[in-house]
Amino acid sequence: MKKKKRTIDFGKIDFNKTGKKVNLVDIEIELSTDNNLSICGNVWNNLKTDIISGGQNLDELKPYFKYDLLFNKLHRIWKLYHLNDLQAGTPVQMEHIETVRHKHTGGDWYTWACDELDKVGLLTTTYNNKPYKFGSQWLKKDIPQDVLEFLNVEVFNEK
Repeated sequence: MKKKKRTIDFGKIDFNKTGKKVNLVDIEIELSTDNNLSICGNVWNNLKTDIISGGQNLDELKPYFKYDLLFNKLHRIWKLYHLNDLQAGTPVQMEHIETVRHKHTGGDWYTWACDELDKVGLLTTTYNNKPYKFGSQWLKKDIPQDVLEFLNVEVFNEK
């Protein structure tokens, strides 16, 4: 499966709070031909020989880039669609989990989510006209066309 890949350099920040902006930040974006999306951040040491923060760290990076329009757009897309082919629940189940997510105080998230869904009769629901139990397989959340167009034009520079 061919993927589009791009790494975007966002410049240097003072990640270690030393008073000097020496840590380069880049964001890696991958979009497969069947529109599966991955977005990961990297914060490099001052020599760019090792990553000191990487992966799902865009929330941690957001304060450094609060006025950067591209970063903020990618942050929003990351929040909504990162690993969109690995959804544990149907849209209805995931919508409910989002409304009660603030109640999760730690521990096993999956068990907590199942309990929350069970309380409201959504642990098993219908998906593609068949019964579906939360977490029994990975489901795909489609990325809207306007987001795909942004990624293709603005990120991967395909006109």
